[in-house]
Amino acid sequence: MPNLGSRHVDDYQVKRATGAVQRRDRCDVSVLMPVLNEAPAIEESLSRLLCQTYQPQQILVADGGSTDGTLSILERLAAESDQITIILNEGRIQAAGLNECLVRATGDVIVRIDARSFVDPDYIERCLFALETSEAAAVGGRMVARRPAGLAARAIAVANGAPWGAGPARFHHSRKSGFVDTVYLGAFRRECVDEVGGWSVSVGVNEDAELNHRLRAQGHRIWFDGSITVSYQPRETFGALAKQYVRYGNSRAITIKRHPASVRLRQVLPAVLPVVLLLALVGGKSRSRLARRALVSHVVFLAAGASLVKQERALVRALSAFAAAMMHWSWSVGFWKGIVQFQGREPTRE
Repeated sequence: MPNLGSRHVDDYQVKRATGAVQRRDRCDVSVLMPVLNEAPAIEESLSRLLCQTYQPQQILVADGGSTDGTLSILERLAAESDQITIILNEGRIQAAGLNECLVRATGDVIVRIDARSFVDPDYIERCLFALETSEAAAVGGRMVARRPAGLAARAIAVANGAPWGAGPARFHHSRKSGFVDTVYLGAFRRECVDEVGGWSVSVGVNEDAELNHRLRAQGHRIWFDGSITVSYQPRETFGALAKQYVRYGNSRAITIKRHPASVRLRQVLPAVLPVVLLLALVGGKSRSRLARRALVSHVVFLAAGASLVKQERALVRALSAFAAAMMHWSWSVGFWKGIVQFQGREPTRE
């Protein structure tokens, strides 16, 4: 088992230690995990789930056809623990795997985990407490990037955790709890997920945000708990980062076309970057001047944000600004690709 480390003392721990946490009736928890070629991370991710202070009844892992040794690791771990069940995900994509797990889940609370996500020992217990006290349909916490050794990887990790990089969504950087429009991963009341039909397989990699939008459209609420954290392994090269954010932008465009009310200002701002660039190149004199100023302001904004990063050397801070710019531009390219691709036709629902 990996060294799970320790947590700082916070209000929840104090309440738990003193017995002030109200104990809910025992409920069954099913963990859902879609995987595809995750050999470097899968064992630690599952080991952390098996070390929870509140043990899940099931850990359902949907493999989309891994070819890197992931399946061998899964089979070994499943032989050692009757909590783990391996499921074939013929659809390969994450949403299809989650739905395959969902139909086999017996828990009244669903915890959604990725193979590159590494939870603390009390993660499930905290999520159950947050579900009960917030009365929300879903809860989630902060995503905290692991800081690898390589320059590019460290810069990407910095940008992923900064509002000037990955964006102002609360789960990227905030410790302030409250109701939000979406959360990272999350724990869900099973009846609420069933009510809206599970995850959509036709919105690309935006399946979590799209599910949360449908939950809110049905009158349910989503709670962000700033005391809950999940560490994750970010991309390690700028090329992989660009591909990731192209997919993010493309999937967001599909979601917006299906649910126009889901659009947020934080998504509109990067989407206008190509428009601004076009005006800078072919607009009239005054428009070109304003567009160029806007592009320069974007660069200055990123540089200023990166300069405020503490405990990182200057080169990492500079590269983090570059990583943030790549995230914004890649996302916008994917977004417009998605808008054009699906213009005039809605993706079919499953």
